[in-house]
Amino acid sequence: MKNISDWIDNIIEDLVNPTIKLSDTLLKVQVLAFKIENEKLKEWTNLELHGYVGKEKPDYRKIPCNAQGNLIQNAGFQGVWTKNNTSLPVEYLDKKYWDPLMSIKMDSSVAELEKMVKDNGSYQVNIPHAVYSQFNKVLSPWVVDSAWLAISINSVEGILSTIKSTLLNFLLELNKEFGDNDNLSIMK
Repeated sequence: MKNISDWIDNIIEDLVNPTIKLSDTLLKVQVLAFKIENEKLKEWTNLELHGYVGKEKPDYRKIPCNAQGNLIQNAGFQGVWTKNNTSLPVEYLDKKYWDPLMSIKMDSSVAELEKMVKDNGSYQVNIPHAVYSQFNKVLSPWVVDSAWLAISINSVEGILSTIKSTLLNFLLELNKEFGDNDNLSIMK
């Protein structure tokens, strides 16, 4: 099965090359999964390429986030006071809110994650309005006007790194089955 070993070698080279997008490498992995008829690899690759929307997300896609918000307070005749982009005190809420407001499982495709990192912007997910009332109880007299979960680009990079590492481990194990890990181009 020299052909399979060559495929694996080529994919590993792409995987460690920082100029090649992970989403492009995953397309090659998808072809490999069909060639070796590995259903688990087919499914995983497909989910990484298309995203986990409506599907169970792996633990490595769970990243910390920070609850942020814009607050307002009635100032009487002086109008309204505001506090913008303020950290919201999740730890003062009922514990059932802690996990959903302090971490998020990213369901985006690898291509979307790569674009987030490339654009180096700030990303956020809106907090449902129903949760505002919980914050309002502990922030009184301040009221939440808008709220979101701030997502760190470093955490998104961490997801991509974990996907690469997971895939590299799998490919090395697979190559051990089909070929010889000592003859990988990366080892030369």
